[in-house]
Amino acid sequence: MSPALTGSCIKLGPRQHPIETGKRQPSPDSQDLVTREVSRNLSATTVTTPGMAPSFVGRSREIDEIVRLLGHSRVVTIMGAPGAGKTRLALEVAARISKQFGGGGVYLCDLAPIVDPSLVPTAVATALGFAPEMVGDLGALVSDRIGETSTLILLDNCEHVTAEVGMTMHRILSDAPGLRMLATSRERLRMTGEAAWNLPSLSLEEALQLLAMRAAAVDATFAVNVQTRSALIEICERLERLPLALELVAPRLALLPAAEVLRMLSDALGLLTGGERRSRHQTMAAALDWSVRLLPARSARDLWRLSVFPARFTLQGVVTVLEASAAEAVDRVAVLRDASLLVADTTGVSARFRLLEPIRQYALAHLVGGPIEDDVRRLHAAYVVSRAEWIGARLLGTNEQAAALDAFVELLPDMRQALKWCHDAQPSWTGAIMGDTGWAWEITSRLREGEALERRALAVTSDHTVRARLLVRLASLVQRRDMLEPADLANQAIAEARQGESPRELALALCFSAAYDLSDSGEEKFREAVAIADETSDALIPVFASTFRGGRCALRHDFEAASAHQASALATSHAIGDPWLTTQATTNLVRACRQQNDLVSARKHLRAALSALIEHPHWLAAPYVLRESAFLASRTGRPADALRLASACRRIAGEIGIPIAQLAEAEETARGALAGRSKPAKHASEGERLSLMDALKLALDVAETPAQFASRRTARRDPATGLTERECEVVRLIAAGLTNREISAKLFITERSAEGHVERIRNKLDVRSRSQIAAWAEERGLATTPIDENQSVPRFNKSGT
Repeated sequence: MSPALTGSCIKLGPRQHPIETGKRQPSPDSQDLVTREVSRNLSATTVTTPGMAPSFVGRSREIDEIVRLLGHSRVVTIMGAPGAGKTRLALEVAARISKQFGGGGVYLCDLAPIVDPSLVPTAVATALGFAPEMVGDLGALVSDRIGETSTLILLDNCEHVTAEVGMTMHRILSDAPGLRMLATSRERLRMTGEAAWNLPSLSLEEALQLLAMRAAAVDATFAVNVQTRSALIEICERLERLPLALELVAPRLALLPAAEVLRMLSDALGLLTGGERRSRHQTMAAALDWSVRLLPARSARDLWRLSVFPARFTLQGVVTVLEASAAEAVDRVAVLRDASLLVADTTGVSARFRLLEPIRQYALAHLVGGPIEDDVRRLHAAYVVSRAEWIGARLLGTNEQAAALDAFVELLPDMRQALKWCHDAQPSWTGAIMGDTGWAWEITSRLREGEALERRALAVTSDHTVRARLLVRLASLVQRRDMLEPADLANQAIAEARQGESPRELALALCFSAAYDLSDSGEEKFREAVAIADETSDALIPVFASTFRGGRCALRHDFEAASAHQASALATSHAIGDPWLTTQATTNLVRACRQQNDLVSARKHLRAALSALIEHPHWLAAPYVLRESAFLASRTGRPADALRLASACRRIAGEIGIPIAQLAEAEETARGALAGRSKPAKHASEGERLSLMDALKLALDVAETPAQFASRRTARRDPATGLTERECEVVRLIAAGLTNREISAKLFITERSAEGHVERIRNKLDVRSRSQIAAWAEERGLATTPIDENQSVPRFNKSGT
């Protein structure tokens, strides 16, 4: 599943862009999505020629100056007119100096799609690797995670939210002295200590190079020669040597002689002899005016229509907004692309399109208040309704969940915009969108925003079936933080569903209501829900029924029955291929086994849950799994790790804003085991600084320790050396030539744990180097077993070798 991105925020990682990052894990991301995101942020100074990768033109002096400023100031803002190349320059600077931030990394946050200024802190938090909807003191969280570690965050397109950026970043920078900030904006951010630097135009030679390369991308025979050079120089001067303006003119040079392009451009810009020189903002606007006037009238209207998309968009979106067939939509988009007004990304399974931000803002200004705005907004909202319906059909009970969640995250900017318009103009669509996507807000840990939007939709929805759907989704969201209101919401949902036409919603509402009803009527509700499942052959309903029945049994301390119900929920969710429900059911089963003191079964199921979470990280599921891992560690001879996991669990739950009960019991057990041996506060502090991925890897390491041997670990040691089973595994990997980082990935442990294993092995064997460890392994025959990349590391045998 792809990362939950807010405001197009990502961490730039290895092999994604020339920017290198440190050791910290990124927030849950898809590498391909990140790569595409970086490519979408290349500005007009990125030029492409057939068969060649994008290249960066000039700007060496500017790069040196910004690097110098970052050396003296923690806040540097690159200012400039639209189309000046601020974004591309900032990315290039970050790439050049990335090694200076090897400890913390380089992060990118694109604020262009942010319409609601209140989402700026969320966008920044997500970019820095925190939960998608972070709760609490962001400054304190960043201080704990980054502190004095050298880190850079690049905030792109700040001009429409400068006040919010200033307030958010002021606190973060105060609490994290190692953090530096590079921003792009049309104006100053007015932050204390800000070094605001105005980006100049390209030099004449750089402008000529860009113009020539861009024209050659359209016509490979184009070249600057004695006859055309003077006209091309004049074109560059007329356009103030602005990269985006040059990009717009370049395709015309493949069609018309340079002198003819110059004449037309001069007429358009009003810069004939005696004319007054304009500002760069005016020049860019005039260049856009001229470029659009050269388009067919329909293409200009297409540009206005497509500006309704706040971020990138799909071919289906183009088809809907342009009211065209797919084939016709491709042809019409091609006209805008050939005029350098639209960017097409074809690296994925399906194409994605976008308007460069200066062009989108220009086009949007023509759409807003115009005669077609209402129609275009309606078409855009209809597209969102259609996509939401597609997503909703795949969110639960299917093996297409990952694709649905990817689509949800990508649709977020459009959804927020459409919901705002629909509330007054088309209220019924509000309910349709939120009803269909309700589970996604919960799964991606956007609890508060999802709850607010569900309540807003309920206020304007009258259809009984849709209201039942909204109430069920709202009850599920609310029960993450409140154990009282969900019962009332579920009962309201039952009443609405009985008047509607959705058996599934009625059954789900009955399950939610029964979970809070410990009387006999609660069991009757479960039986009615199961009967509906039998009548409709709906496999999703039994999962909910078994899950809530198990929870109800646990409340009554009937843990054996709770285990049976959770096992049934797990079997059904696994059969229908639903990753989220499978993870939830597995975690519930771990808890039920632990409550029965069946640590062997708890460990087995916990390992499965953790393996799934490491592959598809879910912020919301993580705290519950980490809690069970802390319990297991506290009871199986790993008290220090229990405290680390409990602290990581508490911190992540706090970030999300959900309560986690019973952690104190695991912590008390761990502290008792550590009495007089080490400092519990030290281990807890280490846990607070663990990233989500590192915490999950540590938990998996705990789960892989056999429960039946954990309390007497010395019985599984090499009799001659005292090496544990895990240390013998590490010895084999060292002998195979693996680094600590590779060992951590192989064994699903943190790099810090791997380093600790190596250090203990050195001490036990009384050697000083890895080569001596490898030689020892060779002598003992531990290095003879080949390492299969597709298998786990072999265990040592009963004799200890």
